[in-house]
This record gives sequence, structure tokens and C-alpha cells, in this order.
Amino acid sequence: MLSADLFTAITNKTILNQRFATDLNEQTNAILSDMAKWIRITLYDYESIFGETITPARKKRLDKLLATVTGKLDEIYQDIDDLYIESFRGLSSEDANFIAQAIDEDLLDNLVMNVPSDQRLWAAVTQNPLHFPDDVNNPYVDFVKMVKSLGEKSTQIANTISAAYFSGQTVQETVSQIVGTRKANYRDGMVDKSRRDAERVVRTATNHVTTQARARLYEDNEDIVYGYRIVATIDTRTSTICKTLDGKVVKLTARVQPLPPFHPNCRTTTVPEIYGQKLSDTAATRAVNFKARGDVKAGTVGQVSAQNTYLVELKKQPAGQQDIALGPIRGKIFRNAGLTTEEFKKALADNMGRPLTLAEMARQNKKILEYMRQSKELSRYLDD
Repeated sequence: MLSADLFTAITNKTILNQRFATDLNEQTNAILSDMAKWIRITLYDYESIFGETITPARKKRLDKLLATVTGKLDEIYQDIDDLYIESFRGLSSEDANFIAQAIDEDLLDNLVMNVPSDQRLWAAVTQNPLHFPDDVNNPYVDFVKMVKSLGEKSTQIANTISAAYFSGQTVQETVSQIVGTRKANYRDGMVDKSRRDAERVVRTATNHVTTQARARLYEDNEDIVYGYRIVATIDTRTSTICKTLDGKVVKLTARVQPLPPFHPNCRTTTVPEIYGQKLSDTAATRAVNFKARGDVKAGTVGQVSAQNTYLVELKKQPAGQQDIALGPIRGKIFRNAGLTTEEFKKALADNMGRPLTLAEMARQNKKILEYMRQSKELSRYLDD
């Protein structure tokens, strides 16, 4: 594995990448706020065509309005696309160079990491799709299409204006539908949906960009790096697939090489496995954050050994924290069925990391089956 200093440097870089996503999202929000103001002003300029009897003259003005809105919004969303591509392209190079330099400073011999060219890094980002195992209908997502998907909103907004016109809505009703209402702090309109979609795209894309850049860096330095370790965030929001993959070491020679993001807004990352260095030989630590929540008292909040995986740490938490993380039924199984953390992990999800139903978990593990059979509360789930 890595020294404590190197592990800390790489995990801290992941935090910086999350701040990058936050900054990029704030830039997007500023653009969308200006867009909302423009839409409101423009629609009120055409107020006389709404809520009235349809006439050829008013229809002609509607066509002009739709052309104006579509053209302006296409321009705005293209600016967002350009901002994203430029920012992500820079991030791919910056992250790979940071990781390479951190490893160079940690190596005890004269080996030097070879940093792939910016073109190779960006090719890895754009040519390798995102893989979401939980999404059985659309498990593979094209990076460029995902980034540009926000631009589809311009057509949707134009269609909304057209539908509002033909249904006889007032301009105020149309503005509220698109921009939102003051009563809801403008969180009930189409523009806010764009904001939420943008944040999901930015955070998911940021993970993909840095993961692919690191993967290409690892591949180009097989004499130094033999694989990578999957490192999830340890808190109650961590997904099932990330819980089960946390701590998994994947060799570069492996036939299957799972890489985050494993789902939208995924926070899981990778760190390199280096020849001649083992995690057990270091004092490296990782963050755990099981904060108090409602009536549930706090669990561990702070640093623990980097050797500890998600489920190892979850085992130490109060029952309430375990139930938040796993759900109350799986929390009871986790505590009471006599399973090791490794046995529970194997029963929690399939080989692709997809969560199993309670009935499937029982079929996967005899201890779980026996425990559920003995409980009136749990036995009903065996027929699912």
C-alpha cells in the first residue's frame, strides 16, 4: 500500500476534488440564476399573448417568443457545457500530476512515475463509460452525453411555454411553472430542477474524471503500481455497493476492474497499491463520521486505522447508527445473526455490488436463514 503521509495526501486530494465540484456547481447556479431572471423578464414582455383567445397575430408572436427563448437558452447551456469540458479536462491532468508527484516523493528508490499526456488522460475520461451496476436499465453512461444532458432543458422550457400558451395559462402561471414561486423559495420550478440535475452531473463527473485519470496513471506505471484499493466514505449515507467494495484491492491484471463512481453522486475513490509497501506497515488513518441524528446518539467521529473497512467500523457503532446505515431489519441481522463482517458483506450484495433482498440474503447465508426463521417479525420476508 502506501505510507501514512501518502495515504493522507491522496485522501485529502479527494476532499479537494469535492470542493472543486462545489465551486463548479456554484458557478453553474450563478448562470442559472441569471437565466431565470432573463426568462421572467422576457415572458412578461410577451404578457399580452397569454391567457387570451388564440389568433394568428398572437400565434405569430408566440413563434417569435419561442425562437428567442430557444436561441438564448441554447446559448446559455452551451456556455455551461464549455465550462464543464474545460474544467474537467484541466482536472484530469491536475489530479494525475498530483498523485504522481505524491508517489514520487514517497518512493525510497530512484523510480519516477510516468505521467500520461493530457491527451491520453482526457481520452480515458471521454472514452470509458461510467458503470452503475444498480441501474439495470441503463448501467453504462457516456460521459460526454451526461455532461451535455443539461442542454436538453432548453427544449423542455420552450415546450412548456408553448403548452402554457395553448392551454390558456396566464404569464404568471407560466413563470411560476418555469422559474418557481416565491412561496417555495423558487425550488418548485424547472430552473431549480436544472440546478439539482447540474449538481448531480458535476459531482458524478468529477469522480469519473479523477478516477479515470488515476486509472490511466496506474496503468502507465505497472512497474511501480500493481493495483488499486477502493476507498469509500464511512458514514450513514454510503451506498450498499460502496459499503461492500470498500477496502477491496484490485490488481491491474484482474479481468474485472470495478471503478467508481458506482452510482450518481458517488464519493468513493481509489488509491494505488505500490510494490513493496503494505497498508499494515503504516500508521495511515481514515475518517469516520457517524454523527448524532435525531434521537440516535453519535457513533465514531474522527480518525481510525486505514486498514479498517466500512463494515468493520459499522460493527462498532450504536444500534441506532447501524439501523440508519443498513435499515432496521438488516441492522438486526448484522448484530444478531452471528455473522462476521466478511460473511455479512458477501450476503448484502451480489458480485456486482447490487443489494440483495432479505429473501435473497437468507438464501445466500444459512445463518441469516436460521435467524430469520426464528423471528416472527423477519420470517415473513422469506417469501419475498
